[in-house]
Amino acid sequence: MLNVIGSEEAKKMLAEHFSGRFSPGTEKVSLMDATGRILAEDVVSDCDLPAFDRSTVDGYAVRASDTFGCSESLPAMLRFAGSVMMGESVSFSLEKDSCVYVPTGGEVPPGADCMIMLEYVQDYGDGFRYIEKSGAPGENIIKKRDEASCGDIVIRKGALLTAGYIGSLASMGCAEAEVYRRPVIGIISTGDELIPITEKPEGAMIRDVNTYTLASEVIQAGGIPRAYGIIRDDRDLLFETAAAAAEECDMLLISGGSSVGEKDSTADVLRRISGSELLFHGLALKPGKPTICADYDGKALFGLPGHPLASYFVFDRFVRPLIREMSGSGDDVLTVTASLSSAVPSNHGREEMIPVALEGDTARPVYSKSGYITALARSDGYIIIPRDCEGRLRGETVEVILF
Repeated sequence: MLNVIGSEEAKKMLAEHFSGRFSPGTEKVSLMDATGRILAEDVVSDCDLPAFDRSTVDGYAVRASDTFGCSESLPAMLRFAGSVMMGESVSFSLEKDSCVYVPTGGEVPPGADCMIMLEYVQDYGDGFRYIEKSGAPGENIIKKRDEASCGDIVIRKGALLTAGYIGSLASMGCAEAEVYRRPVIGIISTGDELIPITEKPEGAMIRDVNTYTLASEVIQAGGIPRAYGIIRDDRDLLFETAAAAAEECDMLLISGGSSVGEKDSTADVLRRISGSELLFHGLALKPGKPTICADYDGKALFGLPGHPLASYFVFDRFVRPLIREMSGSGDDVLTVTASLSSAVPSNHGREEMIPVALEGDTARPVYSKSGYITALARSDGYIIIPRDCEGRLRGETVEVILF
C-alpha cells in the first residue's frame, strides 16, 4: 500500500529540500542561439539609443510652428533646403520656413521638431514644398536617447530572451549573451512492454511515449533532456542506469515501475542509490497516485507513473516548477477562467486533474483514462478538483491551467 500525502505537503517538501540548492552557473552563447534563454547579467547600453533624432516616416523635416493652420486649401509654402540620405550625418540646421526631405530611419536635422508624411506634401517644381497638413512638435520623430542613454541598464538579469530582447541586444552590438546554464534532466523509461517508437507494436507491446513527452516538457521548462533509453524490468540494470544518471545529471525522471506491484522496482532502486533519501511514495492525486521523489545530495530523483497522461500531470504540477527555478527563471503558470459545459463528478478522496477544451468562454471536459496521451492533444488545459470536493457543477466558473 502507498502512504499518500497531499499536493501541498508534497510541494512544501520539494521546496524545503531543493529550492535554492541548485547553482546553474552561466555560459556565453551566440546571439543567434540565445532565444528562450534566461539572461544572467544586467545589460548596459554602450551608446545612446538612438544616437540621433530619427524619422519614423518618409517625408519632410519641418519646424512644426511653420505648419500651424495649414490645410489642402491653404498649404504652408516652405523652401526646399535639400535631402538627407540614409546613414548620412547632418551637418546643418534647418532654418525657419524651410523643409528637408528625410527617409524613414534617417537623421532629422537640428532645428526641425516634426516630420510631415510625404503624402501630405506637394512638389510643383518651383523650389518650394507645399504642406497640406499641420504637424505638432515631436510628431513622427524618435528623439535621441528616447530608448536609452549610454550607461543605462536596458535589460535586467533574469529576463527571458524573446525576439524583442534579442533585437535590443543586437542594437547594442552584443554578439553574445551571458545566460544561465540549462539543467540536464535524465530520463529513463522502464517496462518489459515498451518498444522503440520506430517499431510496430505486436501483442501487448506499446511504444515508448514517455521518453519523448518528458523530453519535450523538459525543453519547454528550460532544461536539456538526456535520454537513457528503455530499461527492462530488471532491478539491477535499472539501479546501475539510475545511479549513473543521478551522477551525470542535475535531476532524474524515471517513468514506470513506481507503483507497488511485483515488478515495480523504482522506489527500491532510488533507495539503493548511496546517499539518497526517499521523501515520499504516493500522492493523493488522480491521475498520478504512485509518484515517488528522493533527494540525492540536493538533486531531485522522481519516479513518475508509467501512464503518459498521469506522467504529464505530475510533471506539470511538481517537476516543471523545479526545472524553471533551476534554469534561472520563475514559474510561468498561465490560467484563464471559464464556465464548465457539464458537471464533473469527483469523489475519489484525491485531488483530480481533468483535461478541458476551451470553446470561447466555456470549458468542455475531455474525459480520458490515464494511459490516453491523445487527451492532451484534444485539450487546451486542465482544471483541478480539490481532494475534499465532490465535483463541479455545470455552469460553474473554474480556473483553467493552460498547457
